[in-house]
Amino acid sequence: MMIRDVINNFKGTVEQFDMIPEGSTVITGVSGGADSVCLLLLLCEYKVDHNFTLVAAHFNHKLRGAEADDDEKFTRDLCNTLKVNYVSGEGDVAYFAAEHGLGTEEAARIMRYNFFSEIAQNYSGDVKIAVAHNQNDRVETILHNIARGTSIEGLKGISPVRGNIIRPLLNITRAETEFICDAYGVLFRIDSSNIDCKYTRNRIRGNVIPYIEHQLSPDFVKNVLRMSDLASEDN
Repeated sequence: MMIRDVINNFKGTVEQFDMIPEGSTVITGVSGGADSVCLLLLLCEYKVDHNFTLVAAHFNHKLRGAEADDDEKFTRDLCNTLKVNYVSGEGDVAYFAAEHGLGTEEAARIMRYNFFSEIAQNYSGDVKIAVAHNQNDRVETILHNIARGTSIEGLKGISPVRGNIIRPLLNITRAETEFICDAYGVLFRIDSSNIDCKYTRNRIRGNVIPYIEHQLSPDFVKNVLRMSDLASEDN
């Protein structure tokens, strides 16, 4: 794996979908994990030759106690080191979920995106919200949609652009995000909840995909992505 290949893949996705117009503002969500740290690093790299304002936004979900607070400190220190504008927010996701009858994952997603949208309102002009969904997330989403019953729309998985939300890492694997962090010599946080099998996405990631790859097709992930591309064209 070559660092330049990953960077070019990232740039290709950004430019294919015109994700970051010149003079725009990009608010990128940074949790402290490998995916979001990789996205921040690649946006800093892209900014060298392009004119846009970069803001890193961290939302503390208050779900993991001191571990979540350490994530917040880590992202703040990283942004200070990279000289990137940093903003943070927090919310009681558990309370919000109970109040609205939602699962924890869905409640966290809603509160996080609401926070990003609030930050975006502080900037004028063309404002984009960059999130760090990668190729693996795309496959997991498709499988989740299939399990719940879906139309061809659900086979598309995660869209590269939805409104002002952009996903520059959709063609980059989770392993490549960790590779980029290592190549830049930047540490990243590991979220203990990512291995908790009470969450559907974690079961798909840790159990379903490895089982199918081992029992049915070692090229399963690649095949799902090809199906998704075809579904997008058909749709």
